[in-house]
Amino acid sequence: MSESSAITMRQMIQAGAHFGHRVSRWNPKMKSYIYGARNGIYILNLESSYYEYERARQFVAKITGEGRKLLFVGTKSAAAEILETQAKRCNQPWVTHRWLGGTLTNWSTIRQSIEKLRRLEKLTEEASAKNYTKKELLQNERQRAKLERNLSGIKDMGRLPGAMFVVDINREAIAVAEARRLGIPVIALLDTNCDPDQVDYGIPANDDAFKSIELFAAALANACIEGAAKYKEVQARKPKQKEGQVAAADDRQDGKGPEVEVIHSGARRGAPEKPEASSDDPVTVEESN
Repeated sequence: MSESSAITMRQMIQAGAHFGHRVSRWNPKMKSYIYGARNGIYILNLESSYYEYERARQFVAKITGEGRKLLFVGTKSAAAEILETQAKRCNQPWVTHRWLGGTLTNWSTIRQSIEKLRRLEKLTEEASAKNYTKKELLQNERQRAKLERNLSGIKDMGRLPGAMFVVDINREAIAVAEARRLGIPVIALLDTNCDPDQVDYGIPANDDAFKSIELFAAALANACIEGAAKYKEVQARKPKQKEGQVAAADDRQDGKGPEVEVIHSGARRGAPEKPEASSDDPVTVEESN
C-alpha cells in the first residue's frame, strides 16, 4: 500500500469500493450517496466517497496530532487481520476478535482486566524461577490466553480513544452505540445497507471487499502516522521552551540589575527630581497615593 494518506479515484475503482449490496438490501438514508444500479447491485458515487474520506483523513490527522488515539474496530473475517495489521503499523489500538460490552462505557473495569493480564504475563515470564505446579501453570496460561485474545489490542491504549474507525457498523452496533454515548467521534465505511446517521464521518464504500477495506484502513493508518509525527515534533520543542523560561528566571534571581525599594510618598507629578542614584545605591520608586 502507498505510504500517503491520500486516496485517488483510480485506487477506489481498482479496490471495488464503489460496489454496494443488492438493491433488495439497502438503507434509504444512503440514497444521496448512490450513483445508480447495475445488474441488481447498487453503485456508490465515488465523488462522495472521495469528499467524505478527505474529511475523515483531516480529522484523524488532527486528533493524532494532538496526541490522541484512533481505535480500529472490525471483527468480521474480511476486516480483522487487515485492521490489526494497520493498527500495529501506526501504533494505534484495535479490537478485532470480539467487542466486550462496556469496553468504552465501563473503561475502569476493562482497565482492571488489563492489569490482570499484565500480572499473568509477568507470572508466565517468572514461571521458570518459581515452583509452580503444572496445574497452576495451565490455569494461568488459560486465563492469560483468553484475556490476551480480547484485550491485546487495547492494553496499551491508556485512556479512552479520541475517535473510532469501524468496518461494518451493523455488525459492530454495540461498539458504535458506546462511542456515541460517550461523545467519541465514529469514522466508518458506509455500505449501501448502513445508516449514515449513526456515525460522524461516514465514507461511502464497500465494507465487505478485502481490497476496499485495506485501501481505507491503510490510508487512515498513514494519516495517524502523519499526525503522530507532528505531535512528536511539538513535544520535542517543549523542553527547549521550558529551559529558556528557567534561564530567564535565573537571571532575575541572580541579583542582576539595581535593587528596587518601594516607599509611600505624598509626592505628585511635577515634584523636583531626586539626585541620580549611584550604581551602589538602591533605586527608590515613589508610589503615589
